[in-house]
Amino acid sequence: MINDIFKSRSVSDITSRIGTANVADQPSSEITTRQGSIQSGPQETVSSLAKDLSKAASYAGSVNGALSTADIRDKARRIIGSLEGDASQVGKDSPDVKSPASGDFASSSRASQAEEFAKGNAENPFKGLSRDQLSVIVYDESETFTLSERRAALSETRSQEGLWQKSAANSGVNEFTTTGSLDKFVASAQSYYRSLPEFDKAQYPENQLERIDAVSKVVNGNTSKEIVSENISNVLGQPVLSATRTVLASNSPATGNIQGAVISAKDDKADDEGQKILRDRLFGGNDPSVVSGSSGMSTSNISRSPHDFLTSEDRDFLASVYSHSKSQGVDLDYVDQLAGELGDYRRHDDGRLSRSFNDGTNYDVSGHRLTVSFSQEDSDTAARILNGKALSSTGLDKGFINHILDPGYGALTNTSSLRFLEKVVVQSSREADPQADLGADFSNYIPLKNIKDNVRITAEASATLPPFEPDIKNENGSWVVTDKGRSAGVTLDQWKKHSVSTDATALRYSYILDALSEKPGIGKQASWLSQLIKGFNS
Repeated sequence: MINDIFKSRSVSDITSRIGTANVADQPSSEITTRQGSIQSGPQETVSSLAKDLSKAASYAGSVNGALSTADIRDKARRIIGSLEGDASQVGKDSPDVKSPASGDFASSSRASQAEEFAKGNAENPFKGLSRDQLSVIVYDESETFTLSERRAALSETRSQEGLWQKSAANSGVNEFTTTGSLDKFVASAQSYYRSLPEFDKAQYPENQLERIDAVSKVVNGNTSKEIVSENISNVLGQPVLSATRTVLASNSPATGNIQGAVISAKDDKADDEGQKILRDRLFGGNDPSVVSGSSGMSTSNISRSPHDFLTSEDRDFLASVYSHSKSQGVDLDYVDQLAGELGDYRRHDDGRLSRSFNDGTNYDVSGHRLTVSFSQEDSDTAARILNGKALSSTGLDKGFINHILDPGYGALTNTSSLRFLEKVVVQSSREADPQADLGADFSNYIPLKNIKDNVRITAEASATLPPFEPDIKNENGSWVVTDKGRSAGVTLDQWKKHSVSTDATALRYSYILDALSEKPGIGKQASWLSQLIKGFNS
């Protein structure tokens, strides 16, 4: 349990650095906006902010002191969801905007500035505050700070997070380029994570320290700068709960809480039912931790279910899909299929470690290059999804949508039609149709009997595999090294040593081939194996 939500950070620590707030740096006795000015003395504003922070921090300590990390994660998800809300309402007058709990003039001025900031008419009143101070404001439940103030603090939090991520990524790549190591990057990133307020820290994956440490494991003599950069970007990424975009001064929707969406991860009643369905169908009634897919199909990951790699946000979203689908009479195997495909995408590091069938390296037995595409029906569905209005506001991860609708990645794994995916994309967006009846089309899951019925594989007559050229060939009874072999540094001595070793190995295990062929006169060992094989086949 967390006995002190700020751990060693006392209320005085949180309020002692108020001078870093930009309101204290105003040269005159007014807070300037683009539409005018709000009269308020800087010293009065700072004192008021310190007092309000102290009050909110004390309240937070009293109500959050006994929360576990899981409790904090859940609470943070709920609070951020309520702050992001409907983008169309941001910056509009509401009862609390001009009525902070303290009621003094400086607090009212600060609240007004936060409202103007939401409209794009003023600077953020909390620019430059520490992460501790911003966290107190964002997660304030004492009504000391207004909704507009809390949204402004959330915007500043993400701005600081983004600046740190960019700086850390650049430093990491520079360190690798100059030293071939990432030791300083790992130490710095882990130190930063440990320094975060508990609510901010809980938004990252539970194994964030291990994820950071794992970045250094990819470094070896053959590691490219691009691979290092990609791994650094992946581990820094965005906090789990920060993947939803801030709605301040923006018309962008917030993922999972979208105005007009029928499927929404913020429907508490649906969440409870959906989470139970999800746990029962995907995890055997359990609630396992999220597994990182940054190492792809490693020895530790290859035996895991793709569901283990679903992020917390994925699970929340899928829970809402399960709940809605059940209420509509949809066969839940459709949702299981979606969960499996999304989990596999996560297992391959959000598709980064997947290989496209259409990468130009697949050929048929005649040497013609192969490409794969969706069936005509699925091609039309994919085009509607990618070109439709719903894509911009859907709650389903857009990176996954683009990945799975690329035939090179998605065609061969698609065991049904794409129509259910299309419905999920639309019904979790602003384009949702509340009257749509999914059960009418998806009441009975019918899997494909043959994948060939759902894809088109084309052999390109004009694109053929280059003829094979060996390193060694026999000319008039003598073995010689070819031009290709010489360019690769192959010598006859090397080849002869390898050939002898290979022949010895082949002879050693030749009884296996004898057993399979059942030829007469086979040895005792081969005869025993042949009888065993027959037993399995009978």
